Amino acid sequence: MKRNAISDLISWKNSADRKPLVMRGARQVGKTWLMREFGQSCYSSFVYFNFDEEDELKSIFESNKNPQRIIELLSLIAGEKILPGETLIIFDEIQECPEALNSLKYFKEKANEYHVIAAGSLLGTLLAQPKSYPVGMVNLLDLYPLTFDEFLEATDEALYAYYESIHKDQQIEEIFHNRLLEAYNNYLIIGGMPECVASWVKEKDPAKISQIQRELIEIYENDFSKHNGKVNSGRILMVFRSIVSQLAKSNEKFIYGAVRQGGRARDFEEAIEWLVSAGMLNRIYNVSKMEHPLSAFDKLDQFKLFLFDTGLLKHMAGIDNSAILLKADYQFKGPLTENYVLQQLRGQFAVEPRYYSDKNGEIDFVLQHGMDIIPVETKGGEEKSAPSFKRYIAERHPQYAIRFSKRGYRKNGAITNIPLYLVRKTKELHPNALLLVHPECRQEVVAQADYVGSTTGIMNYAKNSECKEFIIGTENSIVEHLQFDCPDKQFYPLTVQLTCMNMKITTLMDIYNCLKGCGGEEIELPADIMEGAGRCIHRMVELGG
Repeated sequence: MKRNAISDLISWKNSADRKPLVMRGARQVGKTWLMREFGQSCYSSFVYFNFDEEDELKSIFESNKNPQRIIELLSLIAGEKILPGETLIIFDEIQECPEALNSLKYFKEKANEYHVIAAGSLLGTLLAQPKSYPVGMVNLLDLYPLTFDEFLEATDEALYAYYESIHKDQQIEEIFHNRLLEAYNNYLIIGGMPECVASWVKEKDPAKISQIQRELIEIYENDFSKHNGKVNSGRILMVFRSIVSQLAKSNEKFIYGAVRQGGRARDFEEAIEWLVSAGMLNRIYNVSKMEHPLSAFDKLDQFKLFLFDTGLLKHMAGIDNSAILLKADYQFKGPLTENYVLQQLRGQFAVEPRYYSDKNGEIDFVLQHGMDIIPVETKGGEEKSAPSFKRYIAERHPQYAIRFSKRGYRKNGAITNIPLYLVRKTKELHPNALLLVHPECRQEVVAQADYVGSTTGIMNYAKNSECKEFIIGTENSIVEHLQFDCPDKQFYPLTVQLTCMNMKITTLMDIYNCLKGCGGEEIELPADIMEGAGRCIHRMVELGG
């Protein structure tokens, strides 16, 4: 079973700024397997130490701070010499030994030539113990359940090869579209937990999958009391078990009173933080404005919570497999689809997704890609856009908007419909256009531009560039001219408001009459005004004329 994170680990190994690595993630997402696979495939050898299974290991770190001495002792236990850069040192279940976690800072300061990876279930909870956590001295890597593309590669390599070949604007043949939708439905049922995927590959037994999912949930609930620390384990359990009912509400916003009658933020906010830091729940905030940067507009008291794995959520909700496979409309279809979409979007963009909600409606997700703010709508079937999404598009005129649904890949104005099985390719499919602007644009826009110049300069740059996509920041009629002159390229207006109404006053008939000498009038201007206007023209010529 291949994991995309292996490429991140290779980059870490080859980085000049490499530090000891802490791999974070919920229990059973495949951290141990990935570390071993990385050590076996990318190093001469690896040594593996599990602090949960080998209690005596703890004494090494309790009595030693010198990493060279620690390595000597670990070499004796492993029965082989640990070599810098050639032997990968793996510390598993490190949450059982805070001293070992703390030792990573000494490895960074005094023995960074050694390659060290640490991982542990519910490791995020250790953030509450600052003396143990080596802040700033480690690299971090978050590991999640298998994404849809990883699931597809594990279950159907031939279909995965086709999936990988899909590029922007490609027409997806109906036979492959239907097969990929079938794989998507299977993913909703099975999810991305490695044990579930491995079982499906081997046995193809839905009952077995359901059994594994039930056992995993029981393991997590038992962990709540084992690792909760200062947080009330009963409240953690209450929040965890409320997720299905929270998502089943019409607005899906987390309501403390839905966990327990009369419940308030102070009762459950620590439990929520614990579950989020443990990797069990994904939290997204509502934003007051859909503007760059999104984080500046977070409403910290308004958020949604989603489960970290869609297959487990499906099991907790008690959804029958036939409801998914037979394309039935069931009560939880929308939340399950949103949970899936968020699970696939995580890690794609530098800024985590948000959502937008006001009295007029809701936008399911909001993405920030560079300077672009992208509204996203999710549909569990082939339905068209909801009224609130259409209203937002009509009123705000975003450059890009995305609808995830079971419909094929297509564009309709600003809206791009992306099939649900391609959510992991969202960033790849998003246009990577150059921004060409007029110098009279606002300075913050000019600062982001790939080229600044006159209208003529913009047109020449676009025609001569090897790039195939451009965002044009000058009078919008230029977009039409460029599209006519360069039919093999794509041109998008920076905003629909870039229309010069003064230019539109002069019609073709006015020009005709002027040339015939039967229309128009001569206007004489003072010299100082003409000189001032001329400076603008000269400046445009200098910039790209």
